[in-house]
Amino acid sequence: MGQEGDLTAREKSLIALAVAHTIPCPYCIDTYTKGCLEKGSNLSEMTEALHVATAIRGGLPGPRGSDEKYCRKNVNVRQEN
Repeated sequence: MGQEGDLTAREKSLIALAVAHTIPCPYCIDTYTKGCLEKGSNLSEMTEALHVATAIRGGLPGPRGSDEKYCRKNVNVRQEN
């Protein structure tokens, strides 16, 4: 998943695992589960990542239209503080 930037390789693997579960992609789930463990994640962290992704996939609206402006505004405010 490339070099580390603001996110560590471990964090990127957790995100990838969560996305793989929401798609769902059995091969990806297996690959990213192993990757998470190799990068030092534990079962609790992986479970929490899956819960977050599942909650969002389960019906929370994604950023579109005016929601996207709201999200960008909040990101900018947090970065300035």
